[in-house]
Amino acid sequence: MNTVNSSMSKHKHSVCTINKHGLAQIAVALDQYYKHPQTYGAITGFAKDAEQSFANGYPCEFEIRAWDSNTGRAELIGITPAGYDIRSIQI
Repeated sequence: MNTVNSSMSKHKHSVCTINKHGLAQIAVALDQYYKHPQTYGAITGFAKDAEQSFANGYPCEFEIRAWDSNTGRAELIGITPAGYDIRSIQI
């Protein structure tokens, strides 16, 4: 009988969560660059984009697309470290 020892190695992964300061930063950026009415859904949607950016190994940031910005250009907005919390999880 062959026995295989399959030990699963666990890796730590950092997860970013936008906090209330980050939501405020997003609201300020939308006031400055977003040509549509600012809603809670828009703010939280951009927060999810910033969290996903971090999860993909990039800075915690989001983009307002050119056709959604009042400048006519894409605007890349970074969230400062005070605007998000990082926790480590085992995967």
